Amino acid sequence: MAKNMIKSEFEKILTSITTRHGGSYDFEFIEEYDTVTNTPAAFAHFQNVATGLFGKTAFQELVKPSMGGEDFFRYVDLVKNGCIAWIGTASNEATAYSLHHPMFNIDEAALIKGTALLVNLITNYKRSE
Repeated sequence: MAKNMIKSEFEKILTSITTRHGGSYDFEFIEEYDTVTNTPAAFAHFQNVATGLFGKTAFQELVKPSMGGEDFFRYVDLVKNGCIAWIGTASNEATAYSLHHPMFNIDEAALIKGTALLVNLITNYKRSE
């Protein structure tokens, strides 16, 4: 599991540095967040609604896991169904900075599209139950 590998690598680095410099360390690895795994049904629903609204080229599935921390895993674990997704907010160079970058500048048109997506996810989900 990735968390175990990360913990192990941290400990190797800490051991190496402190051994070379005659120091010691205390290391506590807090496992607060688990991974978010989209459920197949929720993912398919999201993909169908998103491509239906904005076209197939507007949907990009992440092929590699993200290292971002997120507590959404708790919701998916609780209801055994869910899908996390990122809504693109960049339309040009001025809006191409990521969320936590100091020059982040959202293209506000993304808010309208994101709202439309959420409304359609909810209304289409209720009809498909």
